[in-house]
Amino acid sequence: MHPVAKVSYAISRHTGNAVVRNRVRRRFRAALSGFSLAPGLYLIRPRSGVAVASFASVRSDLFEACKRVGAIRAAEGLQPHESSQ
Repeated sequence: MHPVAKVSYAISRHTGNAVVRNRVRRRFRAALSGFSLAPGLYLIRPRSGVAVASFASVRSDLFEACKRVGAIRAAEGLQPHESSQ
């Protein structure tokens, strides 16, 4: 088991050119920054349309996906609209 959470992104060229794919990657990092993920390895592969989705939608969908696979620590998990302060 890994002592920290490591997140990787598999963003295909169908998402857009390199600029768009890097923007999607940065949005995912920002969306996950407030979550307390359980230690482990995670691979995120976005579906088409993520490049034009709102940040709130991306954050909410990531939160639900993390909950579904048990990646959010129960005691420290943040709702998508809460701050990390």
